[in-house]
Amino acid sequence: MVDIPRIITLDPTGAAGRTLRSTLVLLDVSCTHVDVPTAAQAMNELNGGAALLIAAYALDYDTGPIIADAVSASRPEVGVIVLSNEDDPQHEAESYDSDAPYVVMRRPFDPTAFIRAVEAAIDGRRVRDAIRKPVNTSTTGGVTEMAGPVPPVDLRGVASVLDQLRVDVGAISVLLATRTGELLVERGLSDSLRKEVLVQILAPSLMTGREVKEFVGGQLSTLQFYDGEEYDLFVLSAGLHHFICIVYDGQSGQRSFGSVNRFGRRAAEDVIAIIGAGAFIWETVRTSAEPAVRRTMHIKPIKLDDPMEMPLAKAEIIDTTPVTEVQPQESLSLDPIEDLDLDMLFGDSDLPTDSDGDLFDLDNLGDVTQQPSQGKGKLSWDQAKEIGLIP
Repeated sequence: MVDIPRIITLDPTGAAGRTLRSTLVLLDVSCTHVDVPTAAQAMNELNGGAALLIAAYALDYDTGPIIADAVSASRPEVGVIVLSNEDDPQHEAESYDSDAPYVVMRRPFDPTAFIRAVEAAIDGRRVRDAIRKPVNTSTTGGVTEMAGPVPPVDLRGVASVLDQLRVDVGAISVLLATRTGELLVERGLSDSLRKEVLVQILAPSLMTGREVKEFVGGQLSTLQFYDGEEYDLFVLSAGLHHFICIVYDGQSGQRSFGSVNRFGRRAAEDVIAIIGAGAFIWETVRTSAEPAVRRTMHIKPIKLDDPMEMPLAKAEIIDTTPVTEVQPQESLSLDPIEDLDLDMLFGDSDLPTDSDGDLFDLDNLGDVTQQPSQGKGKLSWDQAKEIGLIP
């Protein structure tokens, strides 16, 4: 029966437990998770055995590093990770080069580093060995040049490529790592070989290949061989950010040059295809080595002996309607009519006046039209209609 590893999280807020549960889902492993809020409960749970203790930095009565020191001294087989927040004090165990048996990781931390640490504890390996060391940096004139981020890679797709490569070349183990010394995928068995430390040592060789690329031109691919008594190693570059390490025993490596050159290079091309165009994209980040200067603004209060009287504001209404300029028009003038003869227009007749009320009497209208006009005679039908007598 296979023992299921136990992991204990110690955090009054429960944040460490949530982080661990997400990690276990990504790793797809079965573990017994015990979440406790106090240090006393965590120490009691450790009596039942555990592979890993994850503690928060701020606890009710103690701090995470104090508990980590006690657990590391009494139970060295238990891996310990302390998760601190941004406002927690700095601790020496945060450094990658620290000799502390436990690891302090400050939020926001690298999730891949945390996953590797949890996986190492489950496998019975040292947690600190799983945390990568910073590499690929150079300092010139107070300015540090650091390589940009490593492009992501589909680990499942790469794992199938490495499985086939291990079968083709007959190796003990096949590894995929990054230029930062991070072990991504491991296939095969080699318990006595400290693979996390090995890839950190081999990582600078990938940088050397990139520098040689400037002389030879093109997309450089490298193949290196290390001949040892216990192990033989082949290292193949897979782009500018990743490399494949093929592990043989000390007697088989020299006889495998042909198969490694054939199948190893093909596997490297498959890994490059999985990574995509980012496999050959290189970015450099320049950071200043001078510490940032923290500036504080001080506001001096102003005391007034006498209250100030502020004049009232006057409201002024401004008409913003656009004014249209009216152009003057010329006056209309008519020339007088000379020798105007009104009798010629209207005639001189004995028609009844308006005061008689007979002008518009329909019964007398016919008699009116029959009366002769002085000097003009009778009105015709058209004339009467023209002057308005007949509608």
